[in-house]
Amino acid sequence: MRRERPSGVTPIGVLDIAGDSSFIIGGIVLFIGIPTLANSSQEYGIEPNSFAWQLLKSSLGYVIASGLTTLGIVNAGASIGLLMGKHWAWNLTMVLAFISAAVDIIIVVLDANVSSLISAIIGCIIDGIILYYLCRPNVKSYFGRTNRARDT
Repeated sequence: MRRERPSGVTPIGVLDIAGDSSFIIGGIVLFIGIPTLANSSQEYGIEPNSFAWQLLKSSLGYVIASGLTTLGIVNAGASIGLLMGKHWAWNLTMVLAFISAAVDIIIVVLDANVSSLISAIIGCIIDGIILYYLCRPNVKSYFGRTNRARDT
């Protein structure tokens, strides 16, 4: 018997894949661009004395770039797994959505830049919607996540 995929799983999976590609591309571009930016930061309008820039051009910048790329690849795998109805994909998507929401909250608390503040708030709202939707009974059932105590 074929299970019917809940209607919201497809848009979540497709939008996640689109977002994941931006993480992958952004991480690769950052990894390649750090040396170029380090040599001519003022040409690109980057304040060379800012804490974020000092952090980024250090070796931690490469760790951040690698982390973005890795996160994009892992999340893309989870998104594809969601579309296939895999149990592990539900678990991984829940963990990644919690991590994303936590990062968004940290950005809201620490960042004074209006555009990143708005982006973080929107991201946190989207993560909340994803978490709420994935915890709906029919969606949990689709991924094999039923509450056995209630089923008996």
